Amino acid sequence: MIFHTSSNRILSFGRWLALLFLPFVLIASVTDRAQGQDQRISGYRTRTFALTNAHLVVAPGKTIEHGTLVIENGLIQAVGKNVTIPDNAERIDLKGKYVYAGFIDASTMDFLDPEKIPPQSNGRKVDFTRYVLAATRPDNRHSITPQYKASHSLKIDEAQLKKIRQAGFTDLHILPTGRIASGVGTLLTTAGGPVREAILDEETLSQIELRAFRGSEYPSTLMGAFAHLRQTLLDAQRHALHQKLYADGTPGVNRPVVDDVLDEFNRVLDGQLKVTFTAGTRDEILRALDFAKEIQLVSVVLTGGKEAYRCLNRLKADKVSIILSLDFGKEPKIEPNATSKKLVTDIKDPLRYQKYQHEEWLRRVQSLQKYHDAGIPFAVSSTGLKEKSELLVNLRMAVKHGLSPDAALASLTVSPAKIFGQERRMGTLEVGKLGHVVVMSKPFLEKESKVKFLFVDGYKFDYSKPPKKNNSKKGKKEEDQKGKSKKTDNAKIVKAEKKDKKKKDKKDKKVVSKIDQWPTELMSDRLKLPFQTGGDVLIKNATVITATKKTLLHTSVKVRKGKFVAIGRNLQADAGMKVVDGTGMFLMPGIIDTHSHIMITGGGNEGTQSVTPEVRIKDVIGTESVSEYRALAGGTTAARIFTVLPTSSADRMPS
Repeated sequence: MIFHTSSNRILSFGRWLALLFLPFVLIASVTDRAQGQDQRISGYRTRTFALTNAHLVVAPGKTIEHGTLVIENGLIQAVGKNVTIPDNAERIDLKGKYVYAGFIDASTMDFLDPEKIPPQSNGRKVDFTRYVLAATRPDNRHSITPQYKASHSLKIDEAQLKKIRQAGFTDLHILPTGRIASGVGTLLTTAGGPVREAILDEETLSQIELRAFRGSEYPSTLMGAFAHLRQTLLDAQRHALHQKLYADGTPGVNRPVVDDVLDEFNRVLDGQLKVTFTAGTRDEILRALDFAKEIQLVSVVLTGGKEAYRCLNRLKADKVSIILSLDFGKEPKIEPNATSKKLVTDIKDPLRYQKYQHEEWLRRVQSLQKYHDAGIPFAVSSTGLKEKSELLVNLRMAVKHGLSPDAALASLTVSPAKIFGQERRMGTLEVGKLGHVVVMSKPFLEKESKVKFLFVDGYKFDYSKPPKKNNSKKGKKEEDQKGKSKKTDNAKIVKAEKKDKKKKDKKDKKVVSKIDQWPTELMSDRLKLPFQTGGDVLIKNATVITATKKTLLHTSVKVRKGKFVAIGRNLQADAGMKVVDGTGMFLMPGIIDTHSHIMITGGGNEGTQSVTPEVRIKDVIGTESVSEYRALAGGTTAARIFTVLPTSSADRMPS
């Protein structure tokens, strides 16, 4: 009948029908939104899971025994012992299993597509053969791309993602590196699927690394990198002021340029975006913190932190959080050199140096508890490791060497969540937080512990089933044959090793090698002081060379608060003053080296441009340079350090 009515009546009926079904359309739309972004599974499948009878590790130091956790539509709906389980929930009995908030890898470069990383921009070209450039080019952006977003350059590898999930990780912080300012990191879930659905936080930290690049482009040195970044940040401040004056219609102010690099840096300077400095050694860390203080950066995170334990007081004072790489490397072996009658080419380091290397490795492994004791927040990352599973292996090693289990768990969950400003969404098993959960067969710090289930973005990943065995006759026969062959080969190897050892024992005498007795100077030797004066000392009965054409025999010198206060014979020490007997010794003013090139890190000459007054030696002083100790041993107490003249064609100024 409808088709025989007028068009107006058809339209009216259509409107009535639309109004009739409008509430149902709205309800369906809201339901889809509540279920989260992931809708990859075709057909109906429950998105509600009840994990029952489990050890629920709600947060570090807080566990509910025989507890139940309900995840619905990707969110935690209930946690506790007496929990009402929804009728539509898939019940999973986890008797004897341990449930944790999903692990977070705090820094990785996984899934960054190198083809999408923006190219370097060095600005307009200048003919150095004709012009002396007396200023830094305002459009030089060499190694500076803060506007780059990791979230725009992701290329997900599902096979790799599967391995990451099997290691217990529900979230990854992907941070670009390799440039002075590499760009902005992103927080990604490991659920898989389209990138837009997996991004948890599009912008996390803006990455900076003060490093030397070498080559013929400015900057090529570490001091040049400091100057380049400093100038760009100053340009950003000027750019912001220029934009404001232009927007206010200030007379005489011309149109500002469009510059996404400067705009991004202004977000950093305004505190809208946290900064992370990638730094490993003590000097690198202190340089980064000094630079951040100079520029007045609001919030700073340290990434890498190999020697951060040597800067505890400064890190605590500056309220810096750390993303630690757990790339400890293999534990160094201590193997004495055996004396042999044969000429050998492969010799080990002297025994004392081997012990020093082992002590340094041990200090780094033990450092995690020091951060915890000092109240310095730290998260852990897989940077430098081949597999995510190695992160847990090395974290267990840190626990073995003193780190508390609760602090270890916090470094995988609570701490990274706080560093990324996501503590309201993740890090603990609490109602309303994301249902990013990992289930393990045993406590996560036990070597035999395995991931059994992983829940992320409303999806369950089941690893509880044992791997399939090859039960075919052919497969069994091949396995048996391999086993027999392996046993035979092992027996032959053991027999051969025993035979070689007997021969070696007869031929060589086990005595202490001369190599192990070689004199070895370590950093600890240079830092050792026989005593400290505190600036107050009396040096008695020395031959004093005054440097004023006078030589005073059997003379004493008194120093108070670091300054000479008396020179003469029969001087008496103040109460508590250190006394040094100078009999038979010469005393003279410390030597001042007025032109020196010692202690410069990362290149001593920024010769890539005609004029570079912006570089500063003080930015790159190496406090652990052996040249400092050698100069001091020769009597030098002060040095005026200059840049070094070019020594190679790569470092020379353009002609």
